Amino acid sequence: NVSSVASAGSRIVAGGSRALLWSGTTEHVLPTDDSWIWAVASTRDGRLAATGGNAQIRTWNGETGTEVGTALVAERVNGLAFTSDGARLASTHRSGDVIVWNLATRTGTTVAKIPGAARLAISPDDKHVAIGASDGTLHLLALDGSAPRLLKSGDGQIVVARWSADRSRIAAGYANGR
Repeated sequence: NVSSVASAGSRIVAGGSRALLWSGTTEHVLPTDDSWIWAVASTRDGRLAATGGNAQIRTWNGETGTEVGTALVAERVNGLAFTSDGARLASTHRSGDVIVWNLATRTGTTVAKIPGAARLAISPDDKHVAIGASDGTLHLLALDGSAPRLLKSGDGQIVVARWSADRSRIAAGYANGR
């Protein structure tokens, strides 16, 4: 079973009952302590990958599958997204916390609380994050921590959110196919 997939060039990371990373034609099984991987992410250049499970976020070398770092969290990770330079990683959690992690210092800052926060996407200019929630709402949050703004109220759980390359549009996919 697969719950989340991210790709960059010839590198793909997938989560579910286990975490897998493909680098070209080489498959790496990523060792995790979590029973389920709910969220995965990859930097745009494929240099780093991230997995999020029930109690931890791990970052991995995107070529070798070697673990780079671990952050222990108190609850399930619902979504992950890297900034374009790979220096920060945003995560959403079952409690609604939205956390931005500085990967160099391995510290996280809670920047918002959005009930049902699930999937997220960081804008190409790294200034905003779009957050889709389980109640069908889509929120826009500035990464500097200003208050989130409700963009849309939908009619089902948001399972994917993506920015257009020019940052002019955000697309959201709903579990009910709408």
